[in-house]
This record gives sequence, C-alpha cells and structure tokens, in this order.
Amino acid sequence: MAEPVQGGMAVIPGTYVPLSRRLLEYGKAIYGGDRCNRRFILWVFAFYDASDECPVCKHALSGMIDWFNKFGLVDNPSRCIGFVLEDEPASNMIFNDLKFPMSPVTVFADPEGRVLDIIYEFPDGDWMDRYILPIIQKEINL
Repeated sequence: MAEPVQGGMAVIPGTYVPLSRRLLEYGKAIYGGDRCNRRFILWVFAFYDASDECPVCKHALSGMIDWFNKFGLVDNPSRCIGFVLEDEPASNMIFNDLKFPMSPVTVFADPEGRVLDIIYEFPDGDWMDRYILPIIQKEINL
C-alpha cells in the first residue's frame, strides 16, 4: 500500500510534521513548476466548499481577492502572494487535522508557512487593511 501524500510529500503514519511545513508544502504543490521555488511574501489558504451556494460567502471571497488585486499582489512576481483556494475542504488533510468546524476558513501564513492568523470567514477590506496590509508593507515596502 502506498504512503499517504500531503502537499506533495509522503507522510508516514504516526510521524509528526509541523503545520508550517505542511502548509508550505501544500502551497508549493498547488503552484508547482518554477513558481514553487519563488519566495512568496504571504501565503493565504482559503478553505471553502465550492458546492456551498451562499451568496454572502461568494461575495466576501470575491472582495478578498479584489483587495489583493488592488495592490497588484497576485500577478506581480516581486509582490507575489501564494493564494490557495481549497474548494473541497472536507477532503483536505490540513483542514481535517485542524478540526475546523466549518467553512469558509482563511489561514494567513508567513513566507515560511508559520500561521499568522486564522479567520472563520473571508475577511473584509477593513480587516485586511488593519492586519494584513502592515505585514505586506513590511515585506515589500508597499
């Protein structure tokens, strides 16, 4: 039987793997190719069940993505964030290991995968301005 794989790495049952490493490996596995070697200034992991027809959630997710686009943080290689949208959180090992009670959940992590904050929703622009913008400004002198 093959070993379980999480974020592109084999996981031996019973072996502890720090959350920061699991998040970082998961993000790199999603981006793949040459982009996985790039240093992202921030990782954002959004766990949201795509089958959820909640219009408020969809609007909030769109607003969060628009906030990052406003600063050119998605497409600009020198200002790049790693944005991972997991649309099947029930099948995600990280989501299940952390026993999140619901989705959406947004996890913000530093470039090394260390968790900065976990939000049980998609944060609005005011929250992002207050808590995330200073982190980004420090990283890239925005």
